[in-house]
Amino acid sequence: METDPQDEPLRFVSFEDYLLWRNVGLRGELPEGGADPPWRGRHGERNALFADVLAHSGMRLGEASCLLVPEVPSPGGPAEFRVAGAVAKRRKGRRVFLPPCKVRQLHHFLAVERDAIVARCTADGRFTPAATDRTVLRTGPYALVLDGSARNWPYGRIGPAERRRPVRRTGELLWLWLADDGGRLSQPRGRRYSGGRTRGVLRLGSRSRCIRTPCGTLSPLSFRVAIEYDWACGLEVCALR
Repeated sequence: METDPQDEPLRFVSFEDYLLWRNVGLRGELPEGGADPPWRGRHGERNALFADVLAHSGMRLGEASCLLVPEVPSPGGPAEFRVAGAVAKRRKGRRVFLPPCKVRQLHHFLAVERDAIVARCTADGRFTPAATDRTVLRTGPYALVLDGSARNWPYGRIGPAERRRPVRRTGELLWLWLADDGGRLSQPRGRRYSGGRTRGVLRLGSRSRCIRTPCGTLSPLSFRVAIEYDWACGLEVCALR
């Protein structure tokens, strides 16, 4: 009788293997370092940062992919995210933590790559208001203040679909992970990687769901390490629960 793959025990991926997977699969590097010529993906640093947020915090893919800009912790304060109950599994919000260096990388991404997208889309007039948008007057650490409303809108009560609606007065989305056209990055796309030799290095096991960090703790990954598509640039890091 055949063994059901779902019954196979989960195995752990070492932190070193995770770094190899991140650098080769998301940044487009060779296993020994340096650029991989067949690589055809883009935004490697952003995609690697997204994977690091998942790996270091334990957030699920759906939780991390719909973060709003004001939810990113300040670089000088506690490096913690408050996962909103409205987007969490079983609607149970919680606090998760990132290494301070990753928080600084997030702010670098906001100040450089994301701001460049916003500036370009603003100049091109791509931020056009939609009937379903909700204009934000102010943002705080715990809630938004909407135009025409006297009440705050706590992040913990903003569900995945509603998180697509808040915009600044300029029309810029508050969605953290923006595409080149200023829209939201949230769904897997087609394959864009042609390096078959490197793909073999990336197959760390489709049932691997945790990494063992250097200090010996276990950080649950919200995706299976099976590489076919990527949420942002072509390789798969999804298939979550």
